[in-house]
Amino acid sequence: MAKKKLGLALGGGGAAGLAHIGALRLLEQEGLVPDLIVGSSIGAAIGALYALDPDAERLAHRVEELLAEESVSRKWHLAVPQESEGSTRLYHGLVHFIHKQLAGIKVFTTISLRPAEELEEILTALFGDRTVSDTRIPFGAVVLDIVSGRERVVAEGLLSEVVYASAAIPGVFPPHRQDEQLLVDGAFTSNCPVGFTRALGADYCIAVRLPANSNTDRTYETGIDVLSRTDEIVRRKLTDREVAEADIVITPPTEKIHWADFGSFESTLQLGWEAAAAELKKLRKLKKLCHGNLFSRLLVRMP
Repeated sequence: MAKKKLGLALGGGGAAGLAHIGALRLLEQEGLVPDLIVGSSIGAAIGALYALDPDAERLAHRVEELLAEESVSRKWHLAVPQESEGSTRLYHGLVHFIHKQLAGIKVFTTISLRPAEELEEILTALFGDRTVSDTRIPFGAVVLDIVSGRERVVAEGLLSEVVYASAAIPGVFPPHRQDEQLLVDGAFTSNCPVGFTRALGADYCIAVRLPANSNTDRTYETGIDVLSRTDEIVRRKLTDREVAEADIVITPPTEKIHWADFGSFESTLQLGWEAAAAELKKLRKLKKLCHGNLFSRLLVRMP
């Protein structure tokens, strides 16, 4: 019987996305190299790098080396809204940052708070002129077209542009224009793209979900607090629905990692490795069943 295709869905979540590398380390150790990868936002960036060179140790070294470069660090701090550094939650911090910028009317007079070049230069340093067709593992990045209101997978073109489109946070970076479409961060509507992974041909799907801080004890003193919490709930429910379709869900406990803090490199990778290791029994069962039988998906989900 033909081998079944194993897909990997990598979720968004800012710097917590370093945990994807740790999860990939464990999967490699178990001989589970995906047949295709789909990512949203930071998941698209990590997924694209791994798809180019499917070696988790080399990936970790490459990313750590890049983050250590002074020029990249300077560009990142220019690109990232530092005013939001008090919040560990990606979109909650961004909402407060944008709210502060409203006083300067900037968001009413320009399409974004930061120029595209600040993110493009980082991605060019990562990917150079390589394209999706250069990847050794089929790869796609989820984007949201704000013109049509539809999300889709981009699976062709320059990797730097594809990943930019998937990571272009609305209001912070300009949308990526493609023909009549304006493409932004795919994580807003498909934070952990299990459905897209299956649509591209995966028989089985492993999802790596980066959970947001779900603290319910905080106070709600402003309209922005209420709006950001409401948005957080909606996005969590959307992600719940997505990952319910995965065969295995790896969930690193990244809630306390500040979305813009890439400084805790090894400890974040370790969170990913440990979360994957917690699913070891299911992962080993999946490896055996990848050659497939009629009831294989049911068997994988059994405890």
